[in-house]
Amino acid sequence: MPTADELAMSDSLDTSDLVSENVQFGSSKSAAIFAAVLALILGLYWLPELSGSASLFVSDHTYYFEPFSRYIGEAFRQGRLPLWNPYLYCGMSQLSVPSPGIFYPGNLLFAIASYSQALAGQMLLHQLLAGFGMFLLVSSFGWGRAPSAVAGLVISLCGYMFALTTNCTIAFSASCLPITLWSFRGIAYSTQLEEGIRRWWYMVIASISVFLLVAAGRPEIFAPGIGFLAAYCFIEGLLNRKKGVDTRLILAGWQLQVLAVLSGLALSMPILLPVAEWASLSPRAKGLPVSHALMWSTNGYDLACMLFPQPFGDLLILGNNYLKLVATRPTFYPYITSLFIGPVCFSLAIWGFFDRGWLWRKWLFIGSLSFLIICLGEFTPVAPFLVRTFPSLSVLRYPIKLMIFPIILLSIAAARGTKSLIANEISKTARITVLSVWIFAIVVGLAFLSLWQFHIVLPAKASIPPMASLALGRSIIGSSVIGVLCWLAAHFNAKGRLSRKHCALLILAGLAANLSAVAFCNKQMTARKDFYEHKQTVDTWVTSFEKNGGGSGRFLKLYFDPLETPSDYKIDANAVWTVNFFSYARDLLLCNTTLDARRRETFGYEASETGAYREMILSVVRKSGVDKAPSAAESDHRLLDLPLLHLCQSTGTRYLGSQVYKRKVDIRILNADYFELKREDRKMNLRVYEVKGATPRCYFSENWAWIKSAPDAMKSAVQLPEALHYAPLSMPLVERGSAALVPRQLNALAPEIPKAPEKAPESPYPDSDTIQVDRLDRSIHPVGEQRDASLQVASQAPNSNVTMMLDNPEHMSVSVMNKKAGFFVLCDHFYPGWCVFVDSVQVPLYKVNCEMRGVYLPAGTHLVEFDFRSESLKNGLMIASGGLFMVLCYFFLASWPSIWRFVKSTAGQ
Repeated sequence: MPTADELAMSDSLDTSDLVSENVQFGSSKSAAIFAAVLALILGLYWLPELSGSASLFVSDHTYYFEPFSRYIGEAFRQGRLPLWNPYLYCGMSQLSVPSPGIFYPGNLLFAIASYSQALAGQMLLHQLLAGFGMFLLVSSFGWGRAPSAVAGLVISLCGYMFALTTNCTIAFSASCLPITLWSFRGIAYSTQLEEGIRRWWYMVIASISVFLLVAAGRPEIFAPGIGFLAAYCFIEGLLNRKKGVDTRLILAGWQLQVLAVLSGLALSMPILLPVAEWASLSPRAKGLPVSHALMWSTNGYDLACMLFPQPFGDLLILGNNYLKLVATRPTFYPYITSLFIGPVCFSLAIWGFFDRGWLWRKWLFIGSLSFLIICLGEFTPVAPFLVRTFPSLSVLRYPIKLMIFPIILLSIAAARGTKSLIANEISKTARITVLSVWIFAIVVGLAFLSLWQFHIVLPAKASIPPMASLALGRSIIGSSVIGVLCWLAAHFNAKGRLSRKHCALLILAGLAANLSAVAFCNKQMTARKDFYEHKQTVDTWVTSFEKNGGGSGRFLKLYFDPLETPSDYKIDANAVWTVNFFSYARDLLLCNTTLDARRRETFGYEASETGAYREMILSVVRKSGVDKAPSAAESDHRLLDLPLLHLCQSTGTRYLGSQVYKRKVDIRILNADYFELKREDRKMNLRVYEVKGATPRCYFSENWAWIKSAPDAMKSAVQLPEALHYAPLSMPLVERGSAALVPRQLNALAPEIPKAPEKAPESPYPDSDTIQVDRLDRSIHPVGEQRDASLQVASQAPNSNVTMMLDNPEHMSVSVMNKKAGFFVLCDHFYPGWCVFVDSVQVPLYKVNCEMRGVYLPAGTHLVEFDFRSESLKNGLMIASGGLFMVLCYFFLASWPSIWRFVKSTAGQ
């Protein structure tokens, strides 16, 4: 592999330079020293988490990343790929969850370390990758070591990277952008210099960096990132053409760059194809509402925090009184609490943009402004117009995520400003501009301090109290003073009172100290090391019910964040209350924390749910009276809770959880005809119910009814209160058009499994075997069965016996003995990739009872096996094998001279 010296390139070379020489940017020793210093800073920052003495827990740590990371890590330790997750949404495709993805290399750390240790290790490595990649990129411009270190420090230690710990995969994907830009730049220049060996090394690095960019699982970053990369390569080619570079060489470089992108994308296909398969079924398939897609847009406070370090402290602390002053939606946590790059970086960037000798300055300015307008989201007409015109863009939700692109561009401008500063090439106008900015900021800061001193409340969207003015004033003045000191360094350098070396050291030390101090002082709060290990209250309760003969089954939460937290958990607005709140959320198995307890859940949070399933669950929960106070106006509680009963019967749900009170008003108790209140604890603000006559997870029914291939028909069976006699055990509803074609059986010795008859036996509709949506009424019940108003659930067919033989996530075996033909129903989510075998013969798999699985069985004793065999994964692996072959070819071409020398040496030549 070439050294750092050999990989130098320049953005301002003429034709003779391209042919005859390389511009040196410093030795490999310089790059190693920079990496070591950066690793030391990051190691100290992440030391509590790396040592296992602290746990990251805020927001999505608790709700999302820790549960999934634990599940993935345990599967890796067992030596298997976790393709299917049986615990959420009545089963979901873990393969289709891109974040955290099962194929991302860094996630292997979850198999050998605790969540916080593994995540801290990943964050350290990715921030180091971002900084080192930016160091290489700027070094390739030939600007020197100090500018390279400035850019590397900014991108690695900026607030964006530290604040996104709660959504770490965004930071992972963003950290790959600098090294990707550097490698693609290397492809272009090594092609123009006709240096074949280096070109193939760059191809290897570029392919792997594109794979990592995509595999991190955040399309919000990698999709615009690839567009950003394409724009850079195109503009660079045009500029090189103006310098007189041969068009053939530019075109050859573009071709290789496209080939590197294709190689990286091919390696990513085992991730992309399953995600694309899920996307067509997801709630986002038809786009999101504009208000949802632009929910977290960059506002004025976010932009201010790029220069002034979080004036109002940690907005993730529950009860922070300043949140309503600055948050776009005060009821939500900020998505990114800090975008800090600091006054040193900002001053240097201004000087960089004032450098008239820099050909790229207008392009960087245009790029920064364009990304900033998009990041402002709902606060300008541009983003809403784009989302309405191209609804698919709504998938790239929350514009503030894109702030990494302006930060990258500003860090490059800061590097250029550093070059100009050290070379004493900063114009008087540029110095005056920077000084004016910071003097104005000091005046604003003093104005805020005056408001505090005289106890003046400043009217705004939410009135700014004096203490808020004090916080703003201190933060603004503190950063502004650092900005003035930066100007003084330029002033003394221009007067000859500061040598170039001392000026470079001063700028680097000031920048590193500023970024590090802000990061350490505003570090995200942590909890005790055993935060994720305590036994959760709801799981303890339900386990005791099961041991006392209650039977096993799924759990469904009828509450969500924000919870009504018991008073015992609330303290003043500080980290203690925040820790207590998330501990309480875990006790209630909120969101995906059911994964930690390995308890099967009917619903979930932000995973590979299907749109129809989500809509069905939410509509039923909203129709129920679970969050309503008791009311005499309710004429029939049975009808109010009936859709909830139908949902539980269809999904194999046995236990429900709800709160006791909300806003100091008691929530009514669910209908006792359907749900038995097992336990209530007002101190915990918690109730747990058991569904009366709950359906088992799998059963056999001799009777069934065909319904049309329409989602509304399935949902209506669950949701309509008029469907009084909907009974999934005794009369499952089978969607006729849901079964895919199965391969033809080639084994002549295999048993013949007949297809399901076109007409259901003993159909309740003699003139039609297909139930219409508007006819789902009290007529749906087995012939001859009398059902009364108590809505007792009929047991499964008496002439059958169902025994679970093997229950693994991706494979299940069930023994079914049935004296009559009928449908075997498994209350697990129907999803592409599942296939079913009866006595080793593949047969059609049907959608039954609202998104569940069913298979027709003739009379007799059968072995029913369910296998998850994802075609999207199979196709993705085939394409990835081609991509891997391409990368190996690049590697072979790059290594061939060394291989040939080794062969000759072994032959004695």
